[in-house]
Formats: sequence, structure tokens, C-alpha cells
Amino acid sequence: MLITKINSMIDKLTPTERKIADYIIENESEIRTLTSYEISNKLKIGQSNIIRFSQKLGYKGFRELQFDTNNYDNELYKEVSDNESTESTNDRIVLLYTNLAKATNSINNPNTIDKCIKRIIESKRIVVYGVGNSNLFAEYLSNNLLKMQLNSFSSTNSHIVYTTISGFNEEDLVILISKTGETREIIKIARICKNYNVPILAITRLAKNKLLKYADYAIYTCNDLSDSRLNATTIRCSQLWVIDMITLNILKTDYNKYREYINESEKMLSDNYYGK
Repeated sequence: MLITKINSMIDKLTPTERKIADYIIENESEIRTLTSYEISNKLKIGQSNIIRFSQKLGYKGFRELQFDTNNYDNELYKEVSDNESTESTNDRIVLLYTNLAKATNSINNPNTIDKCIKRIIESKRIVVYGVGNSNLFAEYLSNNLLKMQLNSFSSTNSHIVYTTISGFNEEDLVILISKTGETREIIKIARICKNYNVPILAITRLAKNKLLKYADYAIYTCNDLSDSRLNATTIRCSQLWVIDMITLNILKTDYNKYREYINESEKMLSDNYYGK
């Protein structure tokens, strides 16, 4: 999971931290046997920089970082080949998915999540929007919120979203889902929100991007787990993890109430159900 964390936070690192990160990525196997003092000598930086770098990634210290390195199986992160076994391919996917979930969790502060959950619950109206593949997750999140009778709306039509937001105010919320945080339509909606004083919750990558400049709240997703073709698929799993995390954390705030709402919603799927 170490390399996953580094790649997710690469744009948040200082020049010195980037130097450490590059060294670890290029010399992963060597890190397993070195002390923080030895690495600092090799890089000609202070040993305290190694410690602070480890803590920035969420580890208590360098030894914990080093342990994570020891659990890193480089073979499973290589490109899928046409002569590998089904078991090897499946193991590779399991590892990537597991690391992805752990990394996404590690880059999101629980206190920040609590604030986002509170803001969602307290919002009078909610629009959830994404472009392309992200729109599938926007619709999924919006449907989850609707099942708990939170006033949520999602549409693939940006013009409908513009019109809807024009009637919003500071008591409402717009949730924008974007892998890069640079999509033109997403940024346009973010600007409209600011003009109407509508709060924005961004679900996007941790790296610096335009969307985060407009966001009042942010939940981060992980990008660039590997150089293999698996990355195109697994990046979406980070978004899915975030949405399920939001849903379950809302549910637990008043479990009996929201569970009853969800059960009633699911009953409506029955051909023989016409209401209470």
C-alpha cells in the first residue's frame, strides 16, 4: 500500500518529500533493509525529513512505513500478461482492490468525513453531478440519498443542472464527482455554485486541481495505483468506496429511521406493491 499512498499524494509533497518519494519508488526493495539514517545520508537530507515524510503518509514513523514496504509484492503490480495463470491475474486484482480501499481510507480524515456527512443530512436540496463514467457514480449516490428520503437529484444533462442550481442557496448542496477535478463542465458548475453561494462537496483526487479551489468540502479518491491496464478499472473502485462510505455513515446517524425509509423504497420494486 506504500506505493499507492505515495502516488495518491505526489502533488502534495514538498521538493524534499518528493525526493524521498522518488527514491522509495525507484529502490523499493532496498528500503526494506535500510534505516532512516542511512536513507537520509544517501539523499543528503536530515533524518527528521524521513520521519516527517512517513508521518505525512499516515504512518507513525519510518519503521511502520518500512513494514508496509515489506508487504508490497512488486510482481502483482506488473502489467497483465497473456501467459499468466487465472489465479495470478485474480490475485493481482484482489491486491489492487484491497490496497485501493485502504489507501482511499487513509487519505480521508474521519473528522472531515463527519463534517461532510453532517452537511449532506442538513441540506434542504442536493444535486449530485459527474461527467462520463463519474456520472454513473453520481446517479448511484443520488439514488442512495433518495432511498433515505434526502432530497437529492442527479442528471446527465448539464443544462438541467444549471437551471436547478440557479434556484439553490446556501442551505442547499451540490456534490461534484470528478476523477481529475479538471473537467470543463464540472468547473463551470462549480463557478455557477459560487455565484449563487451554493456550497460544494467535491469528490476528487487528492492532487491539486481546479475543482478543489471552489470546494467547501472535499472527499478524496485515489488515482494511479499502477502502470498496468488494471488502473483504468480500479480507479473507479475508489469512487465506489467513497460513495458506500458516505451512505453507511449517514445510515448509522439514525439507523432505525433510515433503515425504514430504505425498506419502504425497496418494497416499491415489487410488482404487487402499491403503497402502505
